[in-house]
Amino acid sequence: MTAAGVERSSIRDPFVFVPLALYLLLGFALITHHEAWRDEADSWLWARDGSLEELFGHLGHMGTPSLWYLLLFPMAKAGLPFLAQGVLHVLLSSGTAFLILARAPFPRRVRLLVVFSYFFGFEYLVIARNYAIGLLLLFALAALDGERRQRRILFGLTLALMMNTSVHLLFIGVVILSVEAWESWRERPRPRGRDFGLMVAFAGAMASVWQLWPPLDGAHAGIIYEFEPRALRWTLSQSLLPGIPVYGLHFVTIPVFIACVAALWRYKRSLVIFTAGYAGLLYIMTFKVVGGVRHFGLVYALLLYCMWIAETAGEKTFRAANSRRVAMIALECCLAISLATAAVYWAMEWTRPFSGSKEMAEYLDSEGLASRQIAAHLPAPGSAVLVYLQQPRRFWFPALGREGSYMLWDRTYEEADDVPLQTVARQVSETAPESLFLTNAPLRGPARYGFRLLFRTSDDVFAKDDEILYIYTPLGLGNTVRAREDWYPDETDSTAGVASEVTAAAKRPE
Repeated sequence: MTAAGVERSSIRDPFVFVPLALYLLLGFALITHHEAWRDEADSWLWARDGSLEELFGHLGHMGTPSLWYLLLFPMAKAGLPFLAQGVLHVLLSSGTAFLILARAPFPRRVRLLVVFSYFFGFEYLVIARNYAIGLLLLFALAALDGERRQRRILFGLTLALMMNTSVHLLFIGVVILSVEAWESWRERPRPRGRDFGLMVAFAGAMASVWQLWPPLDGAHAGIIYEFEPRALRWTLSQSLLPGIPVYGLHFVTIPVFIACVAALWRYKRSLVIFTAGYAGLLYIMTFKVVGGVRHFGLVYALLLYCMWIAETAGEKTFRAANSRRVAMIALECCLAISLATAAVYWAMEWTRPFSGSKEMAEYLDSEGLASRQIAAHLPAPGSAVLVYLQQPRRFWFPALGREGSYMLWDRTYEEADDVPLQTVARQVSETAPESLFLTNAPLRGPARYGFRLLFRTSDDVFAKDDEILYIYTPLGLGNTVRAREDWYPDETDSTAGVASEVTAAAKRPE
């Protein structure tokens, strides 16, 4: 027990060791069945094909600070396979799981539910993004909270690193830093090391702001880029009951939020961090980019962090209050449902493709087509194939007017997405008549543009259905490029509902 009355366990404790071992096994098993989508692939492609100079010149376009990329660069430059990114991600997520199991001041069943429910049991475990390292650092801050006065420099360094993982955690970090600075300024007598720890954290915040400062040609430039009024409803529902597409779910989760906030009421520091941090996240999702369930999960992570540090404060009145018991019961109910959701996603990950990227790469390699010139549209979905090809290479992105692998995420990227597929098909046919054409949508009447369909990935994708991919070959090449043998010719273009002009255009058998 600590001075604050928080139970701590070592990794030798069976309660920690056994679930952590299962968590690692789960993570490693799932990543071997996971097909990366464009955002996962893009980080690795930047690390493999980009330079640090170019990276730091484009972080403002990307909206993500450098820490995740800096971890990937050495591995990718050393020639490690793409799977290394998934392994690193599982290890980072397992660090978070260890902190929750061994250090979180919650009942054991709650700790288990947190670790294995949807967000930490699937979203932040399997899908390799920058959020895993950010959440590891967030919960490291929670674990340090009771000793932050004695370990100011370590606390400040951890906070600085966290703010360099994502713009969302930068907003949360600035709130934590502001509260720490206010409390430290009021503290008497003046403690040694106080200012240096705050200076380290402040330097980290400034470094992140410098990296993320939006350039004039940024894709999401401006204080207000878009307005999404549904963001509030989505954050309230999907942060506690993710993956359940039911309208009105927020009416179920709002009472849970109220119960949790009521439990924080006696500890003002935690309450301020949650309300201000949530406001920052809501601003991003309402006025910049709403994102998806992975972003809504950061609201849930913030709530857990604030409940953790409130418990660590050791206020007996708080721990014994009815409000705390109600909050825990309500949270447990949500977590139990979220655990069931996670199990559904585990099964889908094991049996169905997350994206068509890997299947398309395997086809190109098996048919000896990977060395051919390949034009891709849309650029980002097509680029996901590159991480799975046996030999590193680049695609030609006609709508961007360049060859490449990773995305620059500037304004031209959004403009490229608006270019119609038919326009790009005509451009490829006229300027590169021997190029293969990779798309993430069926080309209606491909023969009109001088193409025939070779292969389409499975339409059983359970997550990124905009990454069902198609590969076309020019008609002028005759039969030098053959369609896949396990396809059969069809006299109609089923995706367009019109007669096909090429009998080789085919679809996968049922």
